[in-house]
Amino acid sequence: DAMIETLLLFLKKAIPKNYNQQGICINFLGGEPFLNLKSILKLCTPIAELGYDLRIKVTSNLNIRTELLEQFINFAIKYPNIRFFLAPSIDALNSKAEGIRTGLDFKLFMKNLEFAVKSNVFKRIVIIPTMSALNIKGCKDFFKYFVEFFENNNWEMFNFATNPVLRPKPMAVNILPEKYKEYFIEGIEYLEYKNTGEPKKLKFILDNIGTDRSDENLKKYRIWYEEHGKLKNLDYFNIFPELEDIL
Repeated sequence: DAMIETLLLFLKKAIPKNYNQQGICINFLGGEPFLNLKSILKLCTPIAELGYDLRIKVTSNLNIRTELLEQFINFAIKYPNIRFFLAPSIDALNSKAEGIRTGLDFKLFMKNLEFAVKSNVFKRIVIIPTMSALNIKGCKDFFKYFVEFFENNNWEMFNFATNPVLRPKPMAVNILPEKYKEYFIEGIEYLEYKNTGEPKKLKFILDNIGTDRSDENLKKYRIWYEEHGKLKNLDYFNIFPELEDIL
């Protein structure tokens, strides 16, 4: 509580000093912000009542009780002058998504995403996939899944913001064979056709495929997946059979 009060005092002073034509954006990042919803609301409520042009953005894996999301939406409804943004993080579909993000329930993610879209309180919902060695193959199907979801719901609020995995190195796209560029090019061409995505970031990811494939490193990376799988009680080579081809 003391930390929230201190931060609140800081923001009340900082916002007027830094206010400009673009307004002010408060961005909540992970961990998982919605697990600290009480603190978020305690901080944002008095800020919202100052009357400034304000944007509030929350990055979330949406692997939360829907009741928490509903509480935040109810808060958002009270302040129609504020622009709310939601950035759900998801990397693949179904069991592959759950294999990449430990503890993720894909069905719960989609339930909460649908709930958020139907609430109509968010100015923009930006899906954030982190591209890795585990999701380049099949990425077109992933992109298509969410494009079609928003086409059937609310296309105007949707976009992608794609990032690459840099660490740990065994998950980076750099370890992929050159032929995997074909899978990613299919995904890029689909996004270009749908006029969404971020071309510069996508090209950066494409250019890094196949740049870390020494025999020594591939042996290390195979051991990493075997040992990491034991720690998480996951069989990576069963969930992601393409690993046999990659490593």
